[in-house]
Amino acid sequence: MKKTTPLILIAGGLLALRLAAQNETASPAAGTGDAAGTAAPATNSASARVDGYFAEMLAGAWVYSATNLAQTIFTETIYQTNGTFTLQGKYGVLAVAGGGDKAAGEPGTDQNATRVIEGSGVWHVADGYLYTMVTNSASIGKNEESRYEIMALNNRHFMYRNEQGEIRTALRKP
Repeated sequence: MKKTTPLILIAGGLLALRLAAQNETASPAAGTGDAAGTAAPATNSASARVDGYFAEMLAGAWVYSATNLAQTIFTETIYQTNGTFTLQGKYGVLAVAGGGDKAAGEPGTDQNATRVIEGSGVWHVADGYLYTMVTNSASIGKNEESRYEIMALNNRHFMYRNEQGEIRTALRKP
């Protein structure tokens, strides 16, 4: 049986992860399974190894920032190896007074509204997704689990798809 290396660093990693796991358990290894050829359950599946790799790579500080016509966001998230995280940042919304539409180029009065984001909680990786739950925050909803599909991950970049379908990239803080 040919084994595939489950280090997924490109988009579509979840599909490759599942294929690697299927290849590992498709036929029994020598001395495993029963006489009928039924594969014994994998004790260290490709999925678990890739999730472990993702969790190891995520540990540390990550910075995400973005600006468009309507908003700006900056966050720093620190993922601890014990499964906890802290988050801090700012979220700003550009409001236009006087009936103007900033995106359409209509006149109005710019009014920036900035909100501080702070919180902490727990995190884990499963099946190629990062799961987080904020358990302590005055500025973010608590006890709601969020799920992010890990699209690409290395020691400098973390690309993920959030629950709204937006693809974002965070950079490891030096």
